[in-house]
Amino acid sequence: MCDDHSKVRVLHVVNLFPTEKHPANGVFVKEQIESLSDDVKCDIYFINKKERGYKEYIRGIYNIWQLKSEYDVIHAHQLLSGLACVLAGCRSKLIVSILSSGNDLIGWWKWFGDLIFKIVARFSRLLIFKCKVPSEYKDKSVYIPNGVDENTFNIKISQLDAKRELGLDESVKYVLFVSSNNLHRPEKRYDFFLEVIEELKVKKPSIKIDGLAISNISREKIPLYYSAASVHLLTSEVEGSPNSVKESLASGCPVVARDVGDIQLLIGNVPGCDLFHDYDVSAVAESIINSVRRRNKKNIRAAFIKKKITRLHIRDRLLKVYTEFCR
Repeated sequence: MCDDHSKVRVLHVVNLFPTEKHPANGVFVKEQIESLSDDVKCDIYFINKKERGYKEYIRGIYNIWQLKSEYDVIHAHQLLSGLACVLAGCRSKLIVSILSSGNDLIGWWKWFGDLIFKIVARFSRLLIFKCKVPSEYKDKSVYIPNGVDENTFNIKISQLDAKRELGLDESVKYVLFVSSNNLHRPEKRYDFFLEVIEELKVKKPSIKIDGLAISNISREKIPLYYSAASVHLLTSEVEGSPNSVKESLASGCPVVARDVGDIQLLIGNVPGCDLFHDYDVSAVAESIINSVRRRNKKNIRAAFIKKKITRLHIRDRLLKVYTEFCR
């Protein structure tokens, strides 16, 4: 059907995508598609459930059914997008990106998550996991995390200049918490982050330490926060391949993170980083103190770049999948 990737026609079906009202929503999906657009024909069908409600899925099934014959590959991003494509009859062309280890749904959908995942896994041709591939699906799955743009996230701006540009206190060592849409999503454990900040103030009263929590920030300002922070703390109960961790490391900011998703792969052998399993406030606070002490932007970035999880490396892996997929 297509001999090289330049001839591949891909329809990306997304339910996570930035809008004027929600600029951070699914920005990693948008950037991944943009990285592919010079090499393959990419069109986007956006199921905007966040602003228009669940009826968008019903409308989407019909519209995708009408569009499917025009494309070699239907690439659905996230489980419900995948379900819409299965119901639209895209099975022989369907690739589904799974954001976590399987059930990446939230809210009341989570109750049906395992069933939906099994349906999508059964009737799609290929699954792309952002973290470890479950053994029962290894024959029809690949591990391809989202890539980070190492040019946007870099070590060019100093910590002091970043603080000044953001209007932050130059004397404070900031611990960064990132949640793209909502700080208070239960699985992100912002409550635990706040406990750790209070523990740090008790453990190190001689050092000015404070939390810096960001959500729904414009993409242009995000790199400044990683440059200004002394460490990024990820406290989530569930993750796939957290983009904030990759962006932080590319910016030379160390990460202390709970062992979820592919965290071990991301921060393994990166100096100044640490992972934890239990929600032990004292132990996590100690890890942060050690990370701040060992912080070296250049070494952190260099160790992460070696892992080849950058935007262009991931683009090349996806292009290879598309080309082999539609031969």
